[in-house]
Amino acid sequence: MKKIIFSVIIICLFSVQALKSQPWKHGKHFLFFDKPTIEVSYGTAFTGLDGLISKIENSGMFDVKLGYSSVRKYHNRNDALIYEYGYLTGGGFSPDMYIGSKTASNLKSDLWRIGLGFKSGFQTGSRDVSFLPFTSSNMVWSRLNLKTFPDSSNMYDIKRLDMYNKSVRFGINFEGGLDITFSNSFSCILAYDRTLVFQRCLFFKNSMSLLIQELGSGLIKHFSMEVFRENPVAGSIVNFALRNAYLFLFYQLRSKEMNFPFGGEPSLDYQAFKIGVKFRF
Repeated sequence: MKKIIFSVIIICLFSVQALKSQPWKHGKHFLFFDKPTIEVSYGTAFTGLDGLISKIENSGMFDVKLGYSSVRKYHNRNDALIYEYGYLTGGGFSPDMYIGSKTASNLKSDLWRIGLGFKSGFQTGSRDVSFLPFTSSNMVWSRLNLKTFPDSSNMYDIKRLDMYNKSVRFGINFEGGLDITFSNSFSCILAYDRTLVFQRCLFFKNSMSLLIQELGSGLIKHFSMEVFRENPVAGSIVNFALRNAYLFLFYQLRSKEMNFPFGGEPSLDYQAFKIGVKFRF
């Protein structure tokens, strides 16, 4: 029951973040539900677990997002646009998709995930070509499948990895990157992606940690909006730099203590660099 309540609270947090700035359109529909959007990406991921003696093999990653996005003018200015995208996401990490060299002694594993997310940023440029430095936050449910295991003498690693193996675990994900859009319908994307998978879900501590994370990100977005009002290009860069730096630092701390600042075990940590394409219909 606690897990169900926790999931509802987290969905509400992300929903508020996604919808709090949305005006009504035609008196019936949120502008947020504007145009169907599909995003597909591929990347290279590096996996870690703080304190683990064994090494986990690098993975290729594949990710798909399906949802709705909106691009609206800020105070009717053609050079200042606000982009928002809410979506369902699914994909995974596997050494079978990794195109680099592999080490035979490293542990092999697959991790598949599904979740909900929200992406936003301040878009500048022209109708033909525009630039969107963006930030996204996601909540994800993942399942790890270990293909190879630590040596039987290494019971420390075996016990720690067994907490994740073949079990559905809650986690969080964020992306920061650049979206280059052509004719407001097709985009090329470069991004940094980070996923933390939690060993267990402690209702109160995890909720408070996520609340602090989202409140901090929201305050930075509000500050960036003030800069954006005066200078769209500067505001777009400030929003991108500050929000992603803040989330990177917060994730770095939560990789060591999953419920930071309330303690907790280390998180299974996936960091990826990826490229992708997006179609907005």
